[in-house]
Amino acid sequence: MLERSSLYVDFWGRSLHLVWFRAGHFNRERLGFYQGQPEAGYHTLMRRTPKMRRILKIISPIQISPISYNEVNRTMPVDQKNANLGSKWVKTQILLSSPELSRYVPDTSLFSYANLASMLNKHQMVYVKPDKGSAGRGIIRVSRGKISRYWMRSGTKQLRFNSFDEMFIALNAHKLSGIYIIQAGIKLLRLRNRLTDIRIVIQRNEQNKWEFTGIIGRLAHPRKIVTNYHAGGKALPMKALLSPFIKQRADRIEFTARLKELSFKAAHEFNKTNPRFKELGVDIGLDASLHPWILEVNTKPNSIIFKQLKDKTMFRRMLELKRFHGLINPNP
Repeated sequence: MLERSSLYVDFWGRSLHLVWFRAGHFNRERLGFYQGQPEAGYHTLMRRTPKMRRILKIISPIQISPISYNEVNRTMPVDQKNANLGSKWVKTQILLSSPELSRYVPDTSLFSYANLASMLNKHQMVYVKPDKGSAGRGIIRVSRGKISRYWMRSGTKQLRFNSFDEMFIALNAHKLSGIYIIQAGIKLLRLRNRLTDIRIVIQRNEQNKWEFTGIIGRLAHPRKIVTNYHAGGKALPMKALLSPFIKQRADRIEFTARLKELSFKAAHEFNKTNPRFKELGVDIGLDASLHPWILEVNTKPNSIIFKQLKDKTMFRRMLELKRFHGLINPNP
């Protein structure tokens, strides 16, 4: 927990942000850019910035922490009937805080020139994602070839570059505004040569207990890199998704149960952060060995893709619990 009247420092790329808690409210100030080590830049700004001298008159003590933004987001008050945590970076840190879940989380870092170069050298393919956003908007896939060539794909367009710097300039031009993260690219299972993933929804029921309410396969648009419904993704019953890879029905049932258990464990970690979460949508990707990867956790999941299924049982239950918690209009 953050202490009252404490000053926290967050280093986003080469920009300094200060966050503090005073008089019952969180406040944030963007100071500017630094050169060299973050701590050196911090102390330089503290000495030279009139704004900081003014702030320091009303707050103490000072606490420096390069990852303090995670703690700020975990304790930041939320105005909601269902807690909504938008930052992908913060949600990733929540998952990584669990040794049991960390093996299911792709390598992730904040977006910067150095981090992108490092991640591409390590993984060859990465996804550059807006820290806050939904429906797959703004996601860009970047890959590195064996002869120092680079590819960037956004939507249905793919571009090739002969150098990292050339690609990085184009990437910044394509990015949306705001903070971005870099996530290691997982070579997801393909069906009919289209990317796939899985959405699991768990919600608090009438007794305030976590209840599994839905699981669905998602099939990406043939020319796109995301499976989201609003980006042209299509719903798949789990049998249709898993049957080509897991032949026996009993094995499919057991495998699906493991995915559900993984989602409940994620809910347990999020519950530690904020017990007011009413629903979670856990997006899971499978690699060629069927290892599950938690690609993202949505704290305000859209259930519309479940309506595509012929059997509407899951969709109806989701809406029932959303109405119970006041998350949607109580009148159908």
